[in-house]
Amino acid sequence: RLPGQYFDDETGLHYNLFRYYAPECGRFVSQDPISIRGGLNLYQYAPNSLTWIDPLGLAVDPITKLEDRGYTGVTKTSGGGLDYSNSHALYNKRPGVNPVVTIEYSGDYDIDFQRANAKAGLNQVSTPRGYVWHHLDDYDPVTNKGTMQLIEKQAHRGINHNGGVSQYKTATGIEYTHPARNSGARGCD
Repeated sequence: RLPGQYFDDETGLHYNLFRYYAPECGRFVSQDPISIRGGLNLYQYAPNSLTWIDPLGLAVDPITKLEDRGYTGVTKTSGGGLDYSNSHALYNKRPGVNPVVTIEYSGDYDIDFQRANAKAGLNQVSTPRGYVWHHLDDYDPVTNKGTMQLIEKQAHRGINHNGGVSQYKTATGIEYTHPARNSGARGCD
């Protein structure tokens, strides 16, 4: 039995305050009472209890949060990151601009963004308004390179995920520098 679950002797099921859960098949057997997950299958499989605890059975994952914002086509990578390459969140405003590029990591967001802008063919120092460069979680410590994706800020802001920056920190032990931290200004959006 997981934390927050109550065992029901009559049915042999576990109760999560709002939903019944069958541990033998790892599935909820009652509908999501307030339809947070949505979709056609109201009896969705429960999350892996070894990696995620949701006592009420109602938490939202990043893909669902993105879909709620209207961004489809984003996929979760094997490392827990997000890949926007098949999403309409990807930059496509100007022909000849490649919104997916590989750069050498610098340890500084500002420098990475400038390198990505140059490689993408944007011909400008700053990132286009309303967009941000996303570090995909494919950082290679041997070459010190990783993939960058130019995506809409709203598709990145407030979305928890593992990215190339966390992989860089794990591999090098160096924390990424952020321009807003250096200037004492408010954090980035």
